[in-house]
Amino acid sequence: MKKGKFFISMLLPVVLLTVFLTACPRQPEEPPAEQEESHEPAEKIEQDANELGGKIESSLLRAKQEYETMLEARLNEFDNKVNELKDKAKSSAGTVQSEMNQAIAELEEKREEVRKKYEELKSASADSWESLKDGVDAAVDALGRSYDEALSHFK
Repeated sequence: MKKGKFFISMLLPVVLLTVFLTACPRQPEEPPAEQEESHEPAEKIEQDANELGGKIESSLLRAKQEYETMLEARLNEFDNKVNELKDKAKSSAGTVQSEMNQAIAELEEKREEVRKKYEELKSASADSWESLKDGVDAAVDALGRSYDEALSHFK
């Protein structure tokens, strides 16, 4: 009999605690952060979107300017190399000089094509310049290959 009283005396506090906890009113849970943000005024959301758009446009413009600077350096380097070829052509004689002058003329034509593409790219907006970049890159690469071919022919 003592065991039964001991068991009931241990069980009674657990039952009372359970009843007490379930009877107490709960405090309302705080809504998730996403729900709170959805109550922001439309003006704030629009302002944030405009700021983000400005940052993106600024980043695109910076990337465009960096690309233009890199491209100008590559074209200046190419122009210096062609000038070296011209000097070699002047010191050559006969058919070699004639062939070198012809190769130089072809290189200058390709250089002019690159210049035109570069001018298009420079006048493009920050949003649209990347669509022109692939064409400029391809023209510059073709120009470089043509120079390498001409140089290997006249070494």
